[in-house]
Amino acid sequence: MNRRFDFRSGWVSRLLILGGFAAAVSVAACGEKLEAGAACPLLCPQQDVQLKDTTIDAIAVDSTLSGFPIIGEEGPLLLAARGDTLDTRVIFRFDSISKTFPNPTTPADSFVTHIDSAMLRIVLDTTTRAGAPSLPKTPVTVELYDVDGAASDTVAADLLPLFNSSRLIGTKTFAPESLTKDTLFLPVDQATVLGKIVNGQHLRVGLRLRPVDGTSTQLRIQSSATAGAVLRFKPATDTAVTVSLLSQTPADSTLSQLRGDLADYVITANNLAVRTGNTIAVGGFPANRTYMRFDMPSHIVDSSTVVRATLYLTQSPMRNSASATDSVAIYPFAIPPGPFSPISRA
Repeated sequence: MNRRFDFRSGWVSRLLILGGFAAAVSVAACGEKLEAGAACPLLCPQQDVQLKDTTIDAIAVDSTLSGFPIIGEEGPLLLAARGDTLDTRVIFRFDSISKTFPNPTTPADSFVTHIDSAMLRIVLDTTTRAGAPSLPKTPVTVELYDVDGAASDTVAADLLPLFNSSRLIGTKTFAPESLTKDTLFLPVDQATVLGKIVNGQHLRVGLRLRPVDGTSTQLRIQSSATAGAVLRFKPATDTAVTVSLLSQTPADSTLSQLRGDLADYVITANNLAVRTGNTIAVGGFPANRTYMRFDMPSHIVDSSTVVRATLYLTQSPMRNSASATDSVAIYPFAIPPGPFSPISRA
């Protein structure tokens, strides 16, 4: 039987319009949710994304730099006596001490001709830090030396020979419980202080730590950026004079920041053996920092998307370290890509 349809009829037109609209919605669904193939497999077939792990040797440069923090910028100051692994000394500089003092019994200032007593006050950093040794558990002795007169007053090789018995100007032993009080007072030889004042010389005090029982130990001392050391002496029985840290090195007065930094600093007498060849180093004292630059192959960065990257390092154990059980944390600092380094990391 033959039938004829009149497509001009209203209900047929409406049916065709609805069908076209449904088809358009289906196409839009596939275009907007390409990643949802599992949810609508008929409309949006599963995307076939290939993930591939690739191991590449992309290190273009790896350099280890030592000497951090820069001398004078330490905070706090590490005074350590840890056997063969680490031995550090702390230097305090009083490069200017007035020859006169205000005398309450006279109308004018009096010249310093006598000193009853002299003390060096230092403030300890007693805060608890993860991975850092705590305060000493056994008695320790702090020794003071006159380290003025070195050929180069910031070079350890020139300063260390001055830590000898002929230059010892003070010593005091502290019980463990007394180290929790933050502030320590160290006696200084009165004759030495008087001689420096009368002759207009610098007073530069070097501190050395000695554990009484020979165990490894250390103290953290507040630097001039926070508390700093103070020299206090009595030129008369009823008068005390307080002198703060002051550096006159370098001689160029325009370098005020550097002169302030060198008011107190740390020198290293002994540390762990230097790194061997074909190795990089981080940490230690003075600390090492390693800079690494990676050049990714062009066939990877041009045609692929890197979704994850892992840097594999092989550790060289240092079992003789006084802190062999300490944990290690590595903090990467990304450097923006430059014209000569497509992808850089530090």
